[in-house]
Amino acid sequence: MIPLTPGDGSESISSNMFGVRKRKLTGKSPLERAFNNGCKEHLTSLIARMFYSGGIPFHFARNPHYVNSYKFAANNMITGYVPPGYNALRTTLLQKERVNVEKMLKLIKDGWKEKGVSVVSDGWTDPQRRPLINFMATSKGAPVFLKAIDGTKEYKDKYYISELLMNVIKEIGPEKVVQVITDNAYVMKAVGSLIEAEYPYIFWTPYVVHTFNLALKNICAPKNTERNAVTYAECDSWEDPYGGAGMLEIASLALDEPELEEEVMGATSVTVGSSAPVDSGSGSGSVGDEDDEEDVVLLG
Repeated sequence: MIPLTPGDGSESISSNMFGVRKRKLTGKSPLERAFNNGCKEHLTSLIARMFYSGGIPFHFARNPHYVNSYKFAANNMITGYVPPGYNALRTTLLQKERVNVEKMLKLIKDGWKEKGVSVVSDGWTDPQRRPLINFMATSKGAPVFLKAIDGTKEYKDKYYISELLMNVIKEIGPEKVVQVITDNAYVMKAVGSLIEAEYPYIFWTPYVVHTFNLALKNICAPKNTERNAVTYAECDSWEDPYGGAGMLEIASLALDEPELEEEVMGATSVTVGSSAPVDSGSGSGSVGDEDDEEDVVLLG
């Protein structure tokens, strides 16, 4: 017989009478404990605080190595792991990564002797306003960045630039180099002549895109709208945010040379301008900008 508790019989029978314990509320459900949401939120806050306090650009969050490092740690349950410190990052780990990169590049460089390589150079200015000259090697495999030279306080004439390019050619191996590619500024044309004289089997090749850019810039220049009315109308109808001519004006190049423009695009300007009245006060008809009077290009 099961003893009944005292009362009038209206009370419900407690589950404790049958040895069943009530579940104690701990504040976390089994689902929450399984996904560990609290720890995840705390880790996310720490990562965000790292970005904010260290001034790290937000686009760094798209870096695949940044994402993969956290994924690897989460999937392998590395207990007690401490990230590398200041000294390790700037010494041993840096050297180790350099060896790793050189190992990956070796597969590309091994094909240079068989397939040939082109040396590409261009100048630009970094955020610190330093004029830098970049050197890259490109082949069928992939382009490889070689180095950048700081040209501050240097007179960037044909002798200085040709010396830099010849040093790069020697580092790669002259027997592997097929051509040297630069912009088609006047000083770079002289550099190409010096390189071809030193290495008759290496050719100097100007940027085709730069040539087209100079031609279109001259044709669509606002000061030539009367002479090139038809062509300017075509350029201005391009579908881009600034209009065709506006885009070319914004993308004006700092390496333009009046002598080269006259040589490369003189015939183009005369041909296109023949469809519109020619200004009798145009003088010799030079297509170079009036303010382009430098004989030496300051790269960057």
